[in-house]
Amino acid sequence: MAGLWVAVGSAGKLTTSPDGVTWTVQTSSFGTTGISDVAYSPSLGLWVAVGDSGKLATSPDGITWTQRTSGFGTTSILCVCWAEDIGLFICGGSSGLLSTSPDGVTWTSRTSGFGTDSINGVVWSPELGLACAVGLNNEISTSSDGINWTLQTTSGVPSCNDVTWSPALSLFMVVRQTGGAMHRSSDGVTWTAFTVGTSNNIDVCWSPALGLFVLVGQSGLLYTSPDGTTWTSRTSGSGGSTIQGCGWSPTLSLFAWGGNSGKLATSPDGVTWTTRTSGFGSTTISALAWGEAAAAAAAGWTITGQII
Repeated sequence: MAGLWVAVGSAGKLTTSPDGVTWTVQTSSFGTTGISDVAYSPSLGLWVAVGDSGKLATSPDGITWTQRTSGFGTTSILCVCWAEDIGLFICGGSSGLLSTSPDGVTWTSRTSGFGTDSINGVVWSPELGLACAVGLNNEISTSSDGINWTLQTTSGVPSCNDVTWSPALSLFMVVRQTGGAMHRSSDGVTWTAFTVGTSNNIDVCWSPALGLFVLVGQSGLLYTSPDGTTWTSRTSGSGGSTIQGCGWSPTLSLFAWGGNSGKLATSPDGVTWTTRTSGFGSTTISALAWGEAAAAAAAGWTITGQII
């Protein structure tokens, strides 16, 4: 498979793009059920998309999608990632449910440590050999194998919405839901609370090539940071629409974000953004990701976003 962007969102909408410019509407197999997140496994050459009512689908090309039995019943699945080193997809959702799969088809329920609190985001750190899941009531849990999870102690009250990993900085970056609240950690155990702006931050992604975080959120806010400490406000071009998810394509050297009212934009540097026609119409884009087969990918892949 050549490299591809996949964007997902409300009402089962899904679009793809090979360049971030031209987007094509695909049949997702979700019907009108909302899709929350999407992730790609380079080694399996497989996409996994997750959403409301426990729905989960796989695709080898981002175009043809097959519904699978997720084990979530009718409980919403909110996030998914691929952990290459342990060969597992990891997905989390409402009521603290968490499952893993080596192939996207057979899923096994795990004890997350979240109790009945929602899991909103999950990421894998190859450098630490550690998965990090975040969610409601400021909970953060980590695992080295995707099977056994340890709840960590953090400060602050706002719920965690999403998480990303910077290998260059050896830094987890967690977005919390209220008043610009954030967390960062170099090991997944000790966490430092701080703030960026005063509005709700929703998603954050990292570009290895540029050495840059992009942070997006409420009312079209967008910040960039080279170190996770100093953040600079940028003009996102969203026209005030909330941005729900962002991602990075190493092959195209391109950031992309998607959000409310079907808004989508791309940028080669995180500073100058160009709006694109997403194919979503006025429907919300909840997440987008870049995927590329292992043989062709030079620098890996990146995820996600999370609708709140």
